[in-house]
Amino acid sequence: MYEGLQEEDALEDLPWIIQYVGVAEDKANLKTRCELRDATGNLISSELVQPDISEPTKFPIHTWTNIPDDCTIAWDAQTFTCDDEAGSDRLEIEILTLDYVLLAQMSNDILADWPQEDIEGLLAELESNSSNGTYEQKLWKGLEAKIDTSAELGNLIMPTIYSDVVQTDDDGMASGQIPIPDFWPKSEYFLNFHYGYSARSEASESAKFLQFLKEWGITLLTLIVALIITIVFVATGGAITIAIPAVVTTAAFVADLGLLAHDFLATGFGLIDENTEGCLFPMYGFNHTYSFGFNPEEIVEDASNNINSTLPPETIELVEDWLTESDFWSKVVSLGILGGIALAAVRSVV
Repeated sequence: MYEGLQEEDALEDLPWIIQYVGVAEDKANLKTRCELRDATGNLISSELVQPDISEPTKFPIHTWTNIPDDCTIAWDAQTFTCDDEAGSDRLEIEILTLDYVLLAQMSNDILADWPQEDIEGLLAELESNSSNGTYEQKLWKGLEAKIDTSAELGNLIMPTIYSDVVQTDDDGMASGQIPIPDFWPKSEYFLNFHYGYSARSEASESAKFLQFLKEWGITLLTLIVALIITIVFVATGGAITIAIPAVVTTAAFVADLGLLAHDFLATGFGLIDENTEGCLFPMYGFNHTYSFGFNPEEIVEDASNNINSTLPPETIELVEDWLTESDFWSKVVSLGILGGIALAAVRSVV
């Protein structure tokens, strides 16, 4: 359950006037509550996670991980239109997801064109526990260039898969259920409740996402690149099998991505001022974000079955050789990927 401005602590470092926009005496308010139930109706417990990201200022995220198939999200919300008095108003609900298939396909196509010496450089950076190395940056620049040249690609990476606008009753109450169907991708989902009036900013979705990537790009890459590379190599259908990095199996990983999605959503509605009763919203309105994550092994399997692998055989052979070098296994425990993602276990079946 959230109440009020979810990221209230994140305003502490902003100019003083921004801290008080929407927190005057005649303020609006929002309360939301969310549950996740399995196919038999049993409640699945969540975890309130303090994400591990330094910028922007952190705030806890309600998180569900390793969710089973055929789950249903049950939610209720209450709008307070003025001076903490409940009243009927408009509430927007949206679910976004990360398209790992698209990200993996883009990464696959980039790596497929790399010369052998660049692949060797990337592997060396992974093994040396480097952070934002030359070849890691080259991979990210390649992804950014693909996004920059496509008018629609940006918003396809984090697409909206569910949206609704509801009107709360006279007591400010609304509730509903959102089934997670089988045809939705195995990924992370981010459920956001937005209370605050404004049309979307005039920029296109892809243009906004590109700006978002420029601000969050390194964080995004750091969080997901190990999983993306795993998907790419599993999709080759070769002998190589790489275990999922331990960090992506944790609730903190899904919470970090939830914070990222929250930041994207919160800035996407434009600046907001007051409701029909003349009472103030926070500058970006209220945005309550909940995060849901499937088992990473399911994510890899689902994504790898849906990309077209174009990696040349010599690249696969090079990675297999790297994994099975005699001096590699002594380094596995301490191996870090992109400044913080630990590759806790690696297996190669040759």
